[in-house]
Amino acid sequence: MDMKTNGYTACIASVIQIGIGYPLELIKTQRQLYSQQSYPHIISKVYHGYGIRGFYHGAWTPFLMTNVSYQFLFHTMNSLSPIFPSQIWTSSIAGMMWACFINPLEIRKCQAQAFVSITSPSSSPSSSPSSRFSWYRGLFPHFCREGIGYSTYFGIYSFFHRTYDYSPFMSGALAGIGSTLISYPFDVWKTREQVQVHVKDKILKNGSWICTRGLGILCLRSFLVNGTLFHILSSSL
Repeated sequence: MDMKTNGYTACIASVIQIGIGYPLELIKTQRQLYSQQSYPHIISKVYHGYGIRGFYHGAWTPFLMTNVSYQFLFHTMNSLSPIFPSQIWTSSIAGMMWACFINPLEIRKCQAQAFVSITSPSSSPSSSPSSRFSWYRGLFPHFCREGIGYSTYFGIYSFFHRTYDYSPFMSGALAGIGSTLISYPFDVWKTREQVQVHVKDKILKNGSWICTRGLGILCLRSFLVNGTLFHILSSSL
């Protein structure tokens, strides 16, 4: 895939991920942080606190990230392919490299999605200056999430699309769900650490089920966003 196609992919991915996926991702983040709150409660809280625009609070960060990420990922994968013939290895390495660059913006996104101003002080994550400017907090789980997620993502897509001739929509949707299921515990760990909610304490108190909070709605997001993305790309290229 050449750089012209990469730029086209990035623009489409940005619009789809923000328009369709960002509200669902925001609800997922809320569920990860405030695990005792139900989905209806979270939706009501965001809507009454900010209105419809509240579901896009902090959306500028993924817009910036998505525009650059696809170009970076495809360019890195193409550059690594002579060294690592397997796409699983090239996508995994590209994902881990991307995590190192993007971690500061991920922290800003998670803080924006936390809605500290509309949650009670007793349940809000820490918002101290030291927590706001530790730009590489949560890097290790982010590193693991991207490395595992992208290797699984491209591997599953290729498997269903090339081996079983599934449609681009269904192949992309299954790839999104598969990578989400495998990497999700690291996503919970990353989110909680980046807004200073202590994961180990929560697991000891509530059990390992805490690492599955928000998984359902993120799978829905992955299905819609990735299926739509690959369908549009296959129809346009």
